[in-house]
Amino acid sequence: MSANVTVRSDGRGAEVVLGSGGSANALGHEDWRALELAFRNLSNDVRVVVVRGSGSTFSAGSDLREWVHAAPDDVDRAFAAMEAACTAIEECPTPVIAQVNGVAAGAGCQLALACDLRVFADDARIGMSIARLGILVSPAFAARLALLAGHGLARELL
Repeated sequence: MSANVTVRSDGRGAEVVLGSGGSANALGHEDWRALELAFRNLSNDVRVVVVRGSGSTFSAGSDLREWVHAAPDDVDRAFAAMEAACTAIEECPTPVIAQVNGVAAGAGCQLALACDLRVFADDARIGMSIARLGILVSPAFAARLALLAGHGLARELL
């Protein structure tokens, strides 16, 4: 595991906690890899998984500080790690619930959409701000959004 992905299990249920409360629970490349492995290595006895953020935020998504001086190949690897984690969640045979409080932005939004069920606190906000910056979202994210929200609303949001 990584310092920013913690898995707790009582044998029947598991809780995956994102971040440590700082930096809006943004996840770095190694954190995304740890998240993927957490879902790929879940015990068959686990009946439900709850994904939540530490503290008052679900996740601001990727830790963009890693991207400031990153080479294009590093950014490609980061996107691949995010997508691999989301795919592992989608392929998990156990129901996965996103407990969204505070903000689920960027890749945090993608992560919530990859879960089977999303439960939002009254103050929760979800969004994909990179789309407003002119940065293309991944085809997998666009497909997830269209599946859950419908094509018309997905086009409007993106």
